[in-house]
Amino acid sequence: MKKSLITAKQIAERLGIQTQTVYLWVRQKRIPFYRVGRLIKFDEQEVLAHFKVEVEKEDPGEKQTGKRTPTFRSTKEIDPFRTLRSKPELTSDQRRYRKLLGME
Repeated sequence: MKKSLITAKQIAERLGIQTQTVYLWVRQKRIPFYRVGRLIKFDEQEVLAHFKVEVEKEDPGEKQTGKRTPTFRSTKEIDPFRTLRSKPELTSDQRRYRKLLGME
C-alpha cells in the first residue's frame, strides 16, 4: 500500500498551526515525518493519529472546515510559574564578587 505524503505547509494548515512550528517539531522529533532526499514529508493519517485530532462539523450541510482540537499525549504537567519561583544558583566566583561589591 502506497502512502500519500504531504508537505509541511499542508500539515500545518490541517493542524491549524504555523509551518515554522511543524519544522520545530520535526527538529524535536515530536511529529512523525519522512525524509525524501532533502525534503520533509508527512503521512497525514499518521500525524492525525499521533495528535488524536478531532474535527467537529459546524453544520452538516457545509463542507468540513470545523474546529480542530489537538490533544497531545504528554503526561508531563506544565508549571507556568517555574521560572518565577526558581532562583538560579550562584557560582563561587559570583558569590565572591557580590561579597566584594557589598551586594550580599
